[in-house]
Amino acid sequence: YYTVRAESENGAASVLLRFDMSGINAIFLDRDILGEYGLGGSGETFLIDSKGFLMTPSRYPGSSDKNRLIESRAVQACLAGADGESLGRDDLGVEVIHGFRYVEEIGACIIARREASEAFAPAIQLRKKVIGISGLFAALAIALSFGLARKFSRPIDLLTEHARRLQKGDFEGAAPIEGPSEVRTFAETFAAMTRSLKESRAALIRSEGRVRAVLENTLDAVVGIDGRGIIIDWNVRAEAIFGWNRDEAVGRRLSETIIPEKYREAHERGLALFSETGEGPILNRRIELSALRRDGEEFPVDLTVTPVQNEEETIFYAFIRDIAERKRAEGKIKFQANLLEVVGQAVIATDLNGSIIFWNRFAEKLYGWPASEASGRDVLELVPAHSRAEAAEIISRLMEGKSWSGEFPVRRRDGTVFTAMVTDTPIHDEQGRLIGMIGVSSDITERKEAEEALRKAKEALEEKMGQLQKRLAVSQTLHWISTQFARGGEIDLFLGKIVKEVAELTETAKCSIGLIDPEGKKITPQAYYGFKEERIRRVEVPMPRNENDLLFRALHRGETVMLNRILSDPRAERYREIVEMLEIQSALVTPLQVRGKSIGVVGVYDKFHGKPFSPDDLQLLQTIANQIAGAISIGRYYEDLQKIIQELRRKTIEAEEASRLKSQFLSNVSHEFRTPLNAIIGYTSLLLDKRYGPVGESQAVPLEGILRNADDLLKLVNDVLD
Repeated sequence: YYTVRAESENGAASVLLRFDMSGINAIFLDRDILGEYGLGGSGETFLIDSKGFLMTPSRYPGSSDKNRLIESRAVQACLAGADGESLGRDDLGVEVIHGFRYVEEIGACIIARREASEAFAPAIQLRKKVIGISGLFAALAIALSFGLARKFSRPIDLLTEHARRLQKGDFEGAAPIEGPSEVRTFAETFAAMTRSLKESRAALIRSEGRVRAVLENTLDAVVGIDGRGIIIDWNVRAEAIFGWNRDEAVGRRLSETIIPEKYREAHERGLALFSETGEGPILNRRIELSALRRDGEEFPVDLTVTPVQNEEETIFYAFIRDIAERKRAEGKIKFQANLLEVVGQAVIATDLNGSIIFWNRFAEKLYGWPASEASGRDVLELVPAHSRAEAAEIISRLMEGKSWSGEFPVRRRDGTVFTAMVTDTPIHDEQGRLIGMIGVSSDITERKEAEEALRKAKEALEEKMGQLQKRLAVSQTLHWISTQFARGGEIDLFLGKIVKEVAELTETAKCSIGLIDPEGKKITPQAYYGFKEERIRRVEVPMPRNENDLLFRALHRGETVMLNRILSDPRAERYREIVEMLEIQSALVTPLQVRGKSIGVVGVYDKFHGKPFSPDDLQLLQTIANQIAGAISIGRYYEDLQKIIQELRRKTIEAEEASRLKSQFLSNVSHEFRTPLNAIIGYTSLLLDKRYGPVGESQAVPLEGILRNADDLLKLVNDVLD
């Protein structure tokens, strides 16, 4: 099996994939296939992954571990994306001919190799045969033997000499092709291999040229050393940073050239440790330390050291960046951040990349990270995922040199999110260049909670005030109703005003008052509001006789009818024509009763905003209906009384008997009015004084209305009769 491990960008999760390699292994180890492709007895093929490790097993004893790292020039060239052949020693030290091809689709290399001794065996054997034959026939004809030997051995000697030049890296000149046909055939094959090797070498040189161009133009100093600590490579940037040119630096000991004296012993120990164990404490890590210029100045650098294994030894490449200017900028930022320490809030400073470089004790307390762990982190780690885009916009604003302040959600180390008041400010150096940012933040959770509590309290207060205002309006309306007839108001005018008041109090679009005619046969609208006049004037509702009828239940049983969707109730089917004509959707209707007897109904229709009628609406309408019924009753009494008074006045001038009858009548009327009114006033006062037990607010309001109305009526009686 071959295992691949894939990790997420933040390292929080990983996936392991295993591939069954048995089928591929069988192909790569099949001797018949190897023989068919001319790899002989010593040849083999195998797959190398992108890191240089075997993916298929090796046939050599002791080398069957598929996880073994293969390090050779051919493997390095192939992993760089090249195809070709090479002659040299493999990772086991055997001189071999490599053929290699990079397979881009799988990111791996197919390598074929054959021992050079076996590959060149035909030529060597042919040479031996020629020499042997020449010896056998030497006694017969020295001249013939010499000529024959020269004919066969000379081209083989030339090929052998050419092979030696190839081993030394001399690829100039073509392989000689001469001699008998057998030798020429071999020479042509050898020449083709030579051309392939030359092309591969040229490609390698071009690749090395590209790498050199990259190294020379990088912003970092690139320094290469061998295992002894001797400088073997030194790019242009290194010349600019350290003051040594390439010719002066190459060949010097690194420790004596750019390493301050206090670090030299540790450097030499590190080289010795790697030589013994293959490990080093600073390899493949980014660290900050001091370096030395040619003039003796020490300055801070950012350093990464990477080992590179070639065929002979391990060399090391150091990538060095001068961070003196950055450290000066960080120093200024930290100085300004320290000045803010007195504010008692979290102070965080970052460089231009968003990496945290200052983290005060209040930040430790607020966010949960100690300064040692916070340093170097990305400041966006303090921002919850859903606010990252907004945070990026704020950073863009700071990069433009603009400050920002406001409330912003942030995240603690334990993952909890809270609202902070944040003030971010860009920091510039003496030349006005932006060098970093400072943020001051404080937890405003308690303040936000207090604001929320205040908002809710305000809403509750406004709701209470609305209820009080509504109750005050109801009370004023009830008082107005109860005083209308005491002032001699007319019934029709009074009812016309009251329907509008009732509609406004109940927040409905329409209101009507219907009264039973004197014959008790029908109900007709006496006053209305919100209806089309030409339609409602046509309405006449016969007195219902069916006990299940909605209007019957209201008039005869004193029930209030509440229908939020009138025509959805089958009991309202009888009134469909009226409902559709008047265009009403919902209704709340209650009877007008005087001493238990219905005199009509009052109804409100179509609650605003499509809202349904509520129990509060029902109670309010019942209270208003009682006042309206009482007022109508008093009004009728008042009209009757006026008629009686007029009649008595006419009788007075006619005779003494008429005067006596009038006095008697007035006495009776006075008694009939004052007796029940005094009883009503007395018992109502006792109830309000809680002589008969507790009285709730909902009871006290109507009782107070009764008392006021009774007092008003008593005054009216006194005014009329006395």
